[in-house]
Amino acid sequence: MIAVQNWFHFKKKVLSLMLREKQILFRVVLFAGIALFALGCAGGKRVSTSKIKAVENKLDQAYDFWQGTPYILGGDNKRGIDCSALMMLIMKDQFGVNVPRTTREQLKKGKRITAKSLLPGDFVFFKTGADTYHVGVIIRPGKFMHASTSKGVIISELNNPYWRERIIGFRRFL
Repeated sequence: MIAVQNWFHFKKKVLSLMLREKQILFRVVLFAGIALFALGCAGGKRVSTSKIKAVENKLDQAYDFWQGTPYILGGDNKRGIDCSALMMLIMKDQFGVNVPRTTREQLKKGKRITAKSLLPGDFVFFKTGADTYHVGVIIRPGKFMHASTSKGVIISELNNPYWRERIIGFRRFL
């Protein structure tokens, strides 16, 4: 009987120590999480509002120039342009950034980003057919500029069901 009581006493102490260790571990993890959050808020890589506005203004200028230009597969001028050439020329002319010519190559380059971190100037990629891809550039929250096969260079809503269901990724070149 004494051996059983000793066993229960021993087991109770072990469980008590384990609970205390869990509490200490929880506090350490909580403190570390708060510290990382604070550091992220204070020293994280943030984009200034003025930089975002500058990018938006340059994209507005690009849209003013390209608006209504008809879509032509392989086109790269005002007589007709395709989606990837539009992205390539906007990046080069407005920002001095070289990006590849084709949508597939553009999709392989740039920094992969999430939808939550989208900023003006980021590319949005779509799979529009079995072997067909499309690209546009974010100009404002929820809006992107692209060369539409039916309407030429336009601004569309990212939330439109047609586009939303076909998104395959985002890339940052700026």
